[in-house]
Amino acid sequence: MNRKKIAICALSLLLFSSQVFAKELVEKDTKIETKETLEEKTELDSKGETDEVEEEISPEEAHRREKERLVNMFEKEPLEKLSTSYLLMDFDTGQVLEGHNVDTPIAIASTTKLISMFVVYDALADGSIKLDDEITIDKEVAMIGGSSYKLKENEVVTVSELIDAAMIVSGNDATVALAKEISGSEKAFVKLMEQKLLSLDIEDATIVNATGLPDYENDIQNTMSSKSLAILTRELIEEYPKLLEIASKTKLVSEDRKFDMENTNPLLGVLPEVDGLKTGFTGKAGRCLVATGIEKGDKISSEDTRLIGITMGSKGDIEREVAAKRLMSDGFKNYKNIIIGNSELPIETVENENTYPSTFEVYPVDHKTIMKSNMSSLSTDIVLDEIVPPLDAGAKVGRIDYYLDGTNVLSTDLIVKEEIKELNILRRIQKNYEELFSATENLFN
Repeated sequence: MNRKKIAICALSLLLFSSQVFAKELVEKDTKIETKETLEEKTELDSKGETDEVEEEISPEEAHRREKERLVNMFEKEPLEKLSTSYLLMDFDTGQVLEGHNVDTPIAIASTTKLISMFVVYDALADGSIKLDDEITIDKEVAMIGGSSYKLKENEVVTVSELIDAAMIVSGNDATVALAKEISGSEKAFVKLMEQKLLSLDIEDATIVNATGLPDYENDIQNTMSSKSLAILTRELIEEYPKLLEIASKTKLVSEDRKFDMENTNPLLGVLPEVDGLKTGFTGKAGRCLVATGIEKGDKISSEDTRLIGITMGSKGDIEREVAAKRLMSDGFKNYKNIIIGNSELPIETVENENTYPSTFEVYPVDHKTIMKSNMSSLSTDIVLDEIVPPLDAGAKVGRIDYYLDGTNVLSTDLIVKEEIKELNILRRIQKNYEELFSATENLFN
């Protein structure tokens, strides 16, 4: 009996010890697991904190990224949404190639200065003023706001410097200083601007000042249609092309005046063809740009192509830049001044067994440069006369007609540029000998 009790006690003690040992193992494993889990959580939290830390970027980089985002967004929009009016014009002919809302007079802001510069260059041409004339700035000019050359009262500057300031940084103060130098007052200068427009048959313009600044007192601004603005621009460049030498400068620097400012034209340096011309902005006009550029031709199949592109009423700088860049870059891709009837290039090779030589080329007499778009079709119709030798160099042997989209754009004679002789008996013998010699030579070669 005692042995039985002792066995039961031993088993109970063994069972209790096993439970205690198992509990210790579980607590130990739990501690280990808790420690590992804590370490993993700490590591993950640390990594999460690292990932959540915002990248430190400079204000310039932040601006660049935001501009890139906006550019990508606006590039998906049609030109009609990016501007209230746009126009593309062929400089050589004045033909409007593309456009939207081109005949409605709208606020033109500082593109007004193109009219002002026309009057200034007229004054230079007639000797009323000279580029090296010095002008003393008065109090009225020094107080003018908006885009400015930061002129000071009693400062002395040249006409040349003021023209640069008006065209490159759109200096309102510089423009009014020139106006007062030429006419005595801005009001009198406006009369000259109106006369200039009328001389160009532009009758839809309203001009109240030389700068394009709003007249807040009378709630009025300078207005003109985009088409009239393009006509003005074309006439200005044609008559005074040296203005482009100024408008194409990327910045205006005056070390003496401690002045350094970029050209307001956003396309300079962006599109290699662009070499001008003038920006503008008021709250009513929006962001405006009159741009021009030239693509050089090879002088064989193409001539230089100068385009004028106008975008008006954009809501912001980036919309204006996107719209103007697209208008001009697509313009140079889609339109080109091509040469038809080039008298230096043969139109066709003629073979005639009764002439010597028996093969000769024919050339057009006249040539013409036409604006052709990628969508246009150019075709020719060639009619050759009966060749009756002998013919002198320059003799007419036919005619060629050129058609652009079915419309005749050039008709001209075809001529030979060498003497074409009759193939008489002696010439026939000579010809046969030459053919035999050539065949023999080819046989042995």
